[in-house]
Amino acid sequence: AAGAARAAAGSALLVRHTTPSSVGAAAKTPSSDTGRSDSGSTTSPKTPPSITANDPGSGGKAPVNTSRKSKAGSSNRAGIGKRIWTTRSHLIRVTTDTAQLDALPTSWPNGAKIYGTITGGNSTNGWIVDIDQFPSDSRSVMMLRNRINIVKPGEDEKPYDPESEAPDTIDITATDENGNKKPWTIAAERFEKLDDVAKKAQKVYRWPYKAASGNTAEQCVDWTIIPEGDFVTGHEFTEDNAAFGLDIDIHTKSIADNFFEHMMPDMTGQAKLMDEYLESPLASYHQTAKNKKITFNDPTNPDPDWKLKQMVMILIA
Repeated sequence: AAGAARAAAGSALLVRHTTPSSVGAAAKTPSSDTGRSDSGSTTSPKTPPSITANDPGSGGKAPVNTSRKSKAGSSNRAGIGKRIWTTRSHLIRVTTDTAQLDALPTSWPNGAKIYGTITGGNSTNGWIVDIDQFPSDSRSVMMLRNRINIVKPGEDEKPYDPESEAPDTIDITATDENGNKKPWTIAAERFEKLDDVAKKAQKVYRWPYKAASGNTAEQCVDWTIIPEGDFVTGHEFTEDNAAFGLDIDIHTKSIADNFFEHMMPDMTGQAKLMDEYLESPLASYHQTAKNKKITFNDPTNPDPDWKLKQMVMILIA
């Protein structure tokens, strides 16, 4: 009788502390849900497991709290009116005129943080952003979503301050550890490091030909990059607006003829001299010229040196 009473009490505890969804599990390991350990000692009842999508009576749908996820997703979603920040390196690639480029000093690091506001566009074609740093009459640029960062509600905006922040990358007017790199060399290296997409999007190339010194600011030339297929108009080259120090005929002579006649040192006889040099076994590429029958002088042409001149034009083109 006493054993039957204890068994009945154990069954009552099992029913009392088990939810419908966990009855099967409780039946397999009654010691974990009956308030008893394997050794028979009494333990505190465990909290019933939460209802899942497979629980009977839940309708097959589990209650999910999505409010936090929804708020986080919307705060990071781009849209008109949203505040954003980007970096100097990203803005350099999308500038549309020299006024915008002037607002991004070369002394600033590429990672300098700059803020703006989305005023138009979409996620497919890109977003139109008004950049705070740019002049009021030329603030808009088109930027891809992966080039901008959304400012979250309540987040402090901390634009780059050249007075209080040290640059984290080399200045284009600085030299390397040997002190022999010039500003134009570093500017060219930076441009070369851009990927193909960024190079095609570049509209202005700033060439610093003189570094800043003392109270003298850095001196630069801005080159407007014309896309392939576009042509410069409104600047026709005519004899009337050209100021030549020499009597150059731009109407009947080719550019090459004018170049070799008025600018390049005289090349008469240079092709023949080159062939004579390559005939010597001591000359560099003597064996190559001999095996491939390479010659530069062409006595059958009115201009025997035309091959060398073609080479020069290709090199400077």
